[in-house]
This record gives sequence, C-alpha cells and structure tokens, in this order.
Amino acid sequence: MQTHKSMTPEEYCASFTGRNMRWEALGSIFPLCGMQLVVMLDNDPDLIQISEDPQMKDRLLHQCTVVSSICLGLCDQASSANELLAILQYNDTMLRTQQYGDSSYQAWRRLSELVSTVYAAGLHLENDSAENLPFFLRQWRRRCFVAAFAQDKMIASFVGRPPLMNGRFCTPTAPLDLSNTVLVAGGDALEKAISELDSAGWNREGMLHAVTPLRLRYQLATIREETLEVVLGTHEQHNLIQKSEDIQAKSRAIWAAAPNSLRYDRCPTDTPPHALLTVTYFYLDYLYTCFLLYRAVVKGTNTGQADLCDVSRRVLAIVIQVNSFRTPMIDLGRHFSWIVLSYGVPSASVLLLELLRQACEPGPHAVSLPRAELIRNLSVFISFLSWVAVPGHGNYNTCKQAEKKLAKILDQILDPQPVQQHVVDDCTSGLDDFLSWSNYNTIWDFSTEYIPVDESFTS
Repeated sequence: MQTHKSMTPEEYCASFTGRNMRWEALGSIFPLCGMQLVVMLDNDPDLIQISEDPQMKDRLLHQCTVVSSICLGLCDQASSANELLAILQYNDTMLRTQQYGDSSYQAWRRLSELVSTVYAAGLHLENDSAENLPFFLRQWRRRCFVAAFAQDKMIASFVGRPPLMNGRFCTPTAPLDLSNTVLVAGGDALEKAISELDSAGWNREGMLHAVTPLRLRYQLATIREETLEVVLGTHEQHNLIQKSEDIQAKSRAIWAAAPNSLRYDRCPTDTPPHALLTVTYFYLDYLYTCFLLYRAVVKGTNTGQADLCDVSRRVLAIVIQVNSFRTPMIDLGRHFSWIVLSYGVPSASVLLLELLRQACEPGPHAVSLPRAELIRNLSVFISFLSWVAVPGHGNYNTCKQAEKKLAKILDQILDPQPVQQHVVDDCTSGLDDFLSWSNYNTIWDFSTEYIPVDESFTS
C-alpha cells in the first residue's frame, strides 16, 4: 500500500476498494458480520426471514469465521503487513473468542498473528516514517496499535500466559479523542477540535466518540502489563509490597483522570444499558488489576488477605449487578459469560475459600467477612454460571466446570461435614486444576498457597 503525507482519506480508501480491492478490506466484512450475529436474538426477524431453522444463526456464524480465515490465508500469500491486515486479524480474534471461547487456542493463535503484523508493519513505533503519513492515517494506525495492545493484555490475563506484545519496545501514545467525522474532514474543523482537547488528549464535552473507550482501554492495559510482570514473572520478586503499591498508584492516577462518562462510579444514572455495560467493564478491569496485585502480595508475603477479600467482594457485587443490564433487543449472553469468568470466578473463589477456612478453623479470624451477605451473593453467582452460557457458546464448558467446583465448596460451607485432609485438598486443588487452564503458571491458582492446610482442617 502506497501512502504519502498529502494523501486524502478518499485517496486512501480508494487504494483498497473498487478496482483496487484488497483481501484485507474484503475479509474484514465477515468477522464484523459475525460479531453482529453474536448479539442478534435467535428470533430476530432478519434471521427468521432467511430461515426458521433455529440452527441458522450458528451456521451463519461458522460461515463468517470460515470465510474470514480464507481471506486471511490469501493475505498470507501476499505477505504484506499493513494496518488493514491488523484490523482484519483483530476482528477475527474477537470473533474467535466469541465463538470458541476466550481460552481457546484458535483465538490465541490469531492473536499471535496480529502481534506479528503490528511489529512487522511498524505500528508499534512513532518514528520518522510516521511523519510521512497524513494526520488521519497516523491517528488510525495508533488506534490499530492500542486496540491490539489492549486485546493482548486482556487475553493474557484471562488465560494466565505472558503477553505477546512488550510495551517496552513500543513508542506510540494514545490516539487523540477525536470523532471520525472530524478526523476525516481535516482542515479548520480538525484544527479547531484538536485545540479544544484537554492536555491529556480527551475531549472536554464528555462526548463518547468511537475512539474514546479505546483510549481508556489502552491506558488500563499499560498498567495491566506491569501487573502481569509481577504476577507471572518467574524471577524472585523483591520489594513486592512496594511494587504493588507503586503500580496501584499509577492505576489510581489513570482512573482519576478518566472522563466521568467512562467511570462506573461517576457516570450518569440515565446511561443506556449497552453503554453502561462498557463503563462497568472498565471499572471491573481497574479493580481486577488491584485484585491481581493483592493476590500476588498474599502469595509472596502471606499478608494483605483483608485487602484481597475486600476487592473480591466489590468485584463480585458488580458482576452480579451486570445481570440487570440485560435488554430484550440484543443477546449479550456471550459478553456476560466472559465477564462472569474473567472477573467473577476469581473473586468468588477467593471468598469461598476464605469462608471455608474460617468455617474449619477456630476464631478469631484476621479477615472479617459479612457471612450472610457473601453466602447470598455467592449463591446467586453460582446460579449465573448455570445459565449464562448455553450449549454452543464458546465459554459453555468452562462455565459448567466453574459451577461444579464452586458449588462443591459452597455446599461444604453451608452443610459442614467432618472432613478428612484429602477432601479439603480436593476442594482447593480442584479449583487449581480448573483455573490453571492448560498453563501451570497461572494467575488463578487458588490452591493451598492461599489457604494453608493444617491440622485444624482434619476431623
């Protein structure tokens, strides 16, 4: 793809459409259609118009994935790394998490190809070559980079693997908070919009442009990368408590500077359900970084259990509240299952195991928990796992496994029986086996390192 500094948006679009149609551009249509299918209700009139077969939606979704893969195969033959290919790979990765599950190897493999394209196309660098691009294209390439960077950290956190992209080798800053219309228009309108941004690059009117959530996702992802270095790092961690406090201070500064429209704790009460879900996701992501750091401190120093349990309670309460965001117009089941597994299962596991420990050990206990409140919330949460994903959804089997493991521990708490050592070990190691996915070095290893098993557990 040939570009130059004076290139207009029309010229840029003409370079990959019409007579210049490229497989990257054509291919992007199919994962986008697939992701729209994901949120369509099974009884949507547009689907029924095609066929009344209840399996039609799943078949169309499969076809979108297959055709997207074919287009990517043709792009591989051309071996041209550019931002269009990165967009196609990003959308295809997103679709695969929806179809096969967030822990699927299909999604992980496509993510690795996306990261390779980002590096090969130079999207991770702001160097002299970027100065030879028109302003709109520089901003567009920044958006491609930060989307890939955030996606990398999100999936790495979910599966407990090292991120594929290293921010230490990347130089781009977040794209400016400009609307697509202004960005494409250029000229005086663009200059005026840039002049009205605040010093951090946010628009001052509280508008939610397409890029606005992406900016915050990127900023939170930079903190998550530092967190994963602590949580997944194999080297001995020195000054663990200080490292955790330093990272959390950076995280709080980012959260404090975020626009109110993106903050769960400040957004207007009349925010539409679909927008509220996005805002809630940001807050959960922010809290989950705290969770991971507290978890690392507990494992490394055997201190800070109260902080870990406190943030777990907050996360669990919000995850339960997410159910109220349901709307009869769209199907958000796959999105809910991801939230439940990403944030709900780790926090519920910590709370259940702490309740189990307190039930089996004589008091007083260092961590004070509102037992009745937690039992109610944990019961509701485990019931979520039974229906939030249905057969055919990528996360269905994972949700059923989580339900089985957590319900077993809750039963032991509600109906305590004299237990032998191996029974308690089975509760904790069972969670360990489930939450470890296929990777031994997981951030979800709620095993006996968190709950020391001693004589007090035996009958």
